Amino acid sequence: MSSVSVRSRLFGAITVAVLSAAAVLTGATSATAVDLPFSVTAPGELTTTSDRSPVFSGFGEEGATVTVTTATGDAAAVSTTVLADGSWTAPPLVFGPNVSASQRGIVTHTNPGGVIETITRNFFMPFVTPTNAIILTNGPLNGMTLSSTKLVVEGTAPVGSELALYTSESGNDFVPITVGASGTFSYELRVERGPGTFGITVLGTLAGVPLVSDGVIYARAPYLAAPVIVSPASGATVVGSSVTFSGTAIAGQKLVVSIYVPDLPLEEHLKYSKISDEVVVDAQGRWSATISSLLPADYTVFAALVESDVDFGAVISEFSAETKFRLAAALPNTGSNAADVLPVGVLLMLAGSALLVIRRRVRATP
Repeated sequence: MSSVSVRSRLFGAITVAVLSAAAVLTGATSATAVDLPFSVTAPGELTTTSDRSPVFSGFGEEGATVTVTTATGDAAAVSTTVLADGSWTAPPLVFGPNVSASQRGIVTHTNPGGVIETITRNFFMPFVTPTNAIILTNGPLNGMTLSSTKLVVEGTAPVGSELALYTSESGNDFVPITVGASGTFSYELRVERGPGTFGITVLGTLAGVPLVSDGVIYARAPYLAAPVIVSPASGATVVGSSVTFSGTAIAGQKLVVSIYVPDLPLEEHLKYSKISDEVVVDAQGRWSATISSLLPADYTVFAALVESDVDFGAVISEFSAETKFRLAAALPNTGSNAADVLPVGVLLMLAGSALLVIRRRVRATP
């Protein structure tokens, strides 16, 4: 919230207090309504309510309609009207014992002129332990955006119940859990970055009787910024069978380089396509990776940040801009100490016939 907005709301609240005090002292009532900026004062963001029937309140424009709904639809919508002093208090939202303790309220303010404003409020409710339900108690709130690929969700369920986790991406790929004496359970998942959402649902039974399930939907963590390839420069010619690539990227992340020759048949494509070993970007944001045993050709190369372990592997960044370069066969050893990367003109003078052969080989199609 901006400092201007904060000051405006504080001024409005002080105005209400002053007018109220004046009315008490004089025995008079104000004939002029106080229209305050729309705000939600309770419940506070990420606070825990005292019970499962939270009351929303705040300030707004006299006569405006304020409606409170939930992102999950776990409670019926409630509405109220802003009073002449600019305040409003909605009826309680009533949540059952079997719904998630993590909730998001959506509060809309529609003034007499039809202008609509919306404020969302994330909050928690006290946990309960029903005898017939699964409750997710810990993890990102429903509807939130994940911050990484790692997702840990925890919850409670009746002791002895059999649980199964389903995801929107791969269905039920997880070993069923039998809830122990603590009445709690935990799952750790890896969720690929990118656009779109990712949902989980926990189902279960106790002595063969289905339990009330629980589930959440998240927005996936966005891709990290793309690496940059600095060397070889686009259009350069490299001599030999190994190429060292270098550039910049987010410090501490793992990176791979992929190299290929466009527009080849599959069997030829596999001969010319390679991926480097993973390298770690240093503390200054620099990296280098070498790919060896390459055949002469006109190559296209790009880089990406990756995340991998025993059970997970995925690209976690945007792809870098593609770089194109030519790889020429090494010249016979003449005792020269020429650099690996040479201007095209020099290479043409030194190995014109070899380059012509390479060009014919690259352009040939079956």
